Amino acid sequence: MKYCTRCGGELLKQSATKFVCTKCKRSQFRNPKGAVAILLFTPEGKLLLARRARDPEKGKLDPVGGFLDVGENFEQALYRELAEETGLTKADIANVTYLGSAYDEYAWHDEDEPVVSAYFTAQLKPDAEPKPDDDVASFEAFDINDIPEDELAWPGLSKMLEELRKQLTNQ
Repeated sequence: MKYCTRCGGELLKQSATKFVCTKCKRSQFRNPKGAVAILLFTPEGKLLLARRARDPEKGKLDPVGGFLDVGENFEQALYRELAEETGLTKADIANVTYLGSAYDEYAWHDEDEPVVSAYFTAQLKPDAEPKPDDDVASFEAFDINDIPEDELAWPGLSKMLEELRKQLTNQ
């Protein structure tokens, strides 16, 4: 953060998260943005991940998902992102379950933006056919234990996959 969103004055960093405008004295905070991620299981039990079509992390594996819009909660964002990135609707998935949350830094315009993502799992219905759209280049299905860790877009995704593996082992 360099400039005040109110007056354009230069910001003075007071802590890791607090900045004060040198001109209008307004405090601004570097708080995480909210995001949602959906780990989709195919009817065959494979995990469907997206290949990113754009930077940051172009070409890396990513869950379906994205940032919350103003006025949205996580569930609303989940279904909007599902439609935007796969062409699917709420009727195309079942058993939507909250998995957990993860923190990541998202490189945007030469700055790392803090992001907290709420992760969900869901089951694709047998007739559902996801089609890559928006910032998705393609989809790939993996056995949960065969996902290439070095191809994951975010450390938080790795953390959530580990949590998912634990939950599946304990069933």
